[in-house]
Amino acid sequence: AERIYNILKKQAPEPDNIVIAAWIITHAHDDHVDVFESFFESYADKVTIEKFICNLPSAEQLVDNWANEKDGNIRYTENMREFLYTSLPNIPKIKAHPGQEFHIRNAKINILFTLDVYDKKLDDYNNSSVVFKLEAEGKSMIFLGDHDDKGDMISKLYGKDTLKSDIMQVA
Repeated sequence: AERIYNILKKQAPEPDNIVIAAWIITHAHDDHVDVFESFFESYADKVTIEKFICNLPSAEQLVDNWANEKDGNIRYTENMREFLYTSLPNIPKIKAHPGQEFHIRNAKINILFTLDVYDKKLDDYNNSSVVFKLEAEGKSMIFLGDHDDKGDMISKLYGKDTLKSDIMQVA
């Protein structure tokens, strides 16, 4: 949390007025959101967040082959939902859907994948990740979160022109 804050403070045009235009939550696994929660507990009074973008699955969508994993994933998701809506009620939340395009400052963000288009039983929580493409300053980057469907769904939905990018974040 401290490292994130120090980087933001160093890169902000006004270090005493840090504004985060959008915080995108790919999925609620603790290795993706624990720092997020501690960041807000420590620095909520020092930053402004304009919006959250996420698509957290419902309990009904969280069907795993291993009961303990299913229960853990439901707990992760419900904890994140509670944190977002109870601890940070005044920050707008946008539910991400494939095809949405956001223009935020000098960046364009295209939502490529959410559970809305998943055509099979969710047997791996990582596949609930929001997948998106970010384009800024002539470069593009695809963020997969922890999506690991071997590319089946995403490659069925999009051609190589859409998926081509300069950088790809992988699990």
